[in-house]
Amino acid sequence: ARKPRSKLAVFFESDDEDPPTPSLSIRAYLHLETILHQPARGKKPSAPVMKSSQCNPFIFSIDTSFNAFVRAVAIAAKTTATNLTLPRLRWKFETPASLPMKMLTDEIGFQAMLDAVQERTKGHTIFLFLPKPIDLEVPPEVSSRNNCTYEYEEDSSMLAERDTMLSHKSQIDALRQDSAKEVAELQRRYPIGNHPLFPDKRIYAKGGLFWDLSPVRLDVWAAAIQNPRATIDQPPMSNHFTKDKTIKPPCP
Repeated sequence: ARKPRSKLAVFFESDDEDPPTPSLSIRAYLHLETILHQPARGKKPSAPVMKSSQCNPFIFSIDTSFNAFVRAVAIAAKTTATNLTLPRLRWKFETPASLPMKMLTDEIGFQAMLDAVQERTKGHTIFLFLPKPIDLEVPPEVSSRNNCTYEYEEDSSMLAERDTMLSHKSQIDALRQDSAKEVAELQRRYPIGNHPLFPDKRIYAKGGLFWDLSPVRLDVWAAAIQNPRATIDQPPMSNHFTKDKTIKPPCP
């Protein structure tokens, strides 16, 4: 006779309580996009080509907040949340590959994605697509089964949808346009020569450390004020404001 299998005993505080339901986990693969312009060949004009580098995957649950999800995306991209171009964040299921991308720019889009995942009985893996952030360490390239660098070319309709935004210059221009008011406030708060040790610079000083408020650093700070992840008196948690980015006073 077969021996009966031992069973795991589970205890609850009350007979009326149901066993806790494990939270659904979602696997996410982030792809950072850049646009390259192929040289013209013969009579054919130069054509933009979308290339994508896949970052390390991460896992989150349906109980994750949108802000925590954004932080996870930033970690996967090896950058900070301030540097992400969230208005261009899109997602799709891993399969089938023909499914169109959907926008994932705010809490409403995030909740819609969670609802779609929960409606699936299997296949809880999603692909995320985002323009390569301005301030970023290059992510590792992922090889396919044919040992080729993972990249893809999008059709003309997908390129037309995003033909104005994926270069670094266009991201910077959009950032400056959206946060021009905050930049002006920072310039008034920290005018050139505001610190006697640096008469020709805008300086943010704290704890004996000094940061040169360059145009890029002002843009990052201004964008963080909009989120809001910073104030006019407190810069964001960004690699633009780390200790190694400080400057030393000139020698007397």
